[in-house]
Amino acid sequence: MRLPALVQPILLASVFCSATYAERPYRVFEKTNTVVLDVGGRGKFDSTQAKYPSILRVGESWWMWYNGRTDDRFTGSIGLATSKDGVRWEKQNNGTPVFKHGKPGTFDSTKVDHPTVLRFGGKFHMWYTAGDAASRYTIGYATSDDGKQWERQNGGRPVLGAGKKGQFDDQVVLHPAVVRDQRGLLHLWYNGVGPQKSFRVGHATSRDGIHWTRSNQGQPVLNPSRVGSFDEGYVYNVFVMIEGDKFHMWYSAWAKNDRTTGPNHNGIVHAVSQDGDHWVKDPVPTLTNGPRAASTNTRVLPATWFAAIVVGGCIIRLLLARGAGSTACHWRRAAAENEPPLMCTTEKPWALADWSGCPGRRTLRGNGTSRPAK
Repeated sequence: MRLPALVQPILLASVFCSATYAERPYRVFEKTNTVVLDVGGRGKFDSTQAKYPSILRVGESWWMWYNGRTDDRFTGSIGLATSKDGVRWEKQNNGTPVFKHGKPGTFDSTKVDHPTVLRFGGKFHMWYTAGDAASRYTIGYATSDDGKQWERQNGGRPVLGAGKKGQFDDQVVLHPAVVRDQRGLLHLWYNGVGPQKSFRVGHATSRDGIHWTRSNQGQPVLNPSRVGSFDEGYVYNVFVMIEGDKFHMWYSAWAKNDRTTGPNHNGIVHAVSQDGDHWVKDPVPTLTNGPRAASTNTRVLPATWFAAIVVGGCIIRLLLARGAGSTACHWRRAAAENEPPLMCTTEKPWALADWSGCPGRRTLRGNGTSRPAK
């Protein structure tokens, strides 16, 4: 199973807290002119794709692990970039990957993709999509003392493989998102593909990061549905964070019957959950693509594939993997003419503990609306 290969830099949206922010359940995104991490040059490990960021605060800097794809658009490794402000990023390790795909014959011989990184117990912990030569996708696990040199765990074997025959994930599992709750329990959300032939989201828990127990009796915890006028065909690429006693998820959704947002008619949707298994979606998508009629215009966002949230002080930043789709040649040519592609920003103030110093800071209700914090 080979997934779509697109030219994808990482984009940024910023949110600033405001005491005068009007209370609304959602906001429409606006466009700016910022690409925060572009693809590398020909021959580099990230020459065709730089996507799927996972970001942590390390000391006084932000660290971003991201997936890069080579010239063949298939072979994948993981790079590292750092930033002082979350906007200007510098690739590390001389622009080479910090975690490479495995040797021939191993479970991750062709790609290590979609990293999700946590730091606890004096180590960095990474779960990632692993692909072999036959594109049998599983989830691997590696640890590091410094975030740069990684060692595979579980004897170099996957920590989560395909589900039992007939389950929604009996073919492949991929796209992990991991958080650690206040009890030290690890939660993993992942995409599975099985008899339904399209992405669903599953949930599993673990104490050690190696042995995972599927929840919800092995059934998906997030299925496609109708979100406003957006008729989801499949749901994938989740990002999850914890606020108080709730989980917040942003995920990618493909609109199967929507021909107005093309060519890939993708969007990002927010959902909230008390237990990680039962999710309530926002009434409308957080972000959708530019219109199909403008898909050959380089100054629209043809596809939105993945969101990662960065929090610091009074600022929340949303980083997006931007897919060029069939307009890749147009986008690359426009970039060469110094006309950068546009990206999206929002004023939606997702308030977190880091906002404690903000005047007029806000917190979230379970339905996704915001209110002033007491």
